[in-house]
Amino acid sequence: MFGIPPPLPLQLQEEELAALSNRNLLKSLQALQTSSAAVHQIARAAHQEARTPNPNSPPVCAPGDLVWVKRHDPGTLEPRWEGPFQVILSTPTAVKVGGKKCWIHRTQIKKAEDTSGQWTVERTADLLKVRLKRDPV
Repeated sequence: MFGIPPPLPLQLQEEELAALSNRNLLKSLQALQTSSAAVHQIARAAHQEARTPNPNSPPVCAPGDLVWVKRHDPGTLEPRWEGPFQVILSTPTAVKVGGKKCWIHRTQIKKAEDTSGQWTVERTADLLKVRLKRDPV
């Protein structure tokens, strides 16, 4: 939990087995060791699967879509996202946008919302507040 391995014996040595006089404790430790190994194997497979992108998956964005690009080092009171930029080329892991020299990884972009809706203003019970709504097209 705090950066050290848990105090579970990964493999019980012969002298440790002899020191354990309680057989119920020994059976519990062996069952815990078996289930711990199974959980580690499942977690390792899930982590490996998440790390490698599926080549058959569709690209994040299609050419012509508008996307926001994340700034790596936004200054004080500056927006974290810049754009929107139009996607020129797209792969499953990266996109090329107009106005930027380099390719941008798919984790550093987000799709821009469709701005074609109409905004309306509604009154509320409080005279100092209004409610803004965008009507879908």
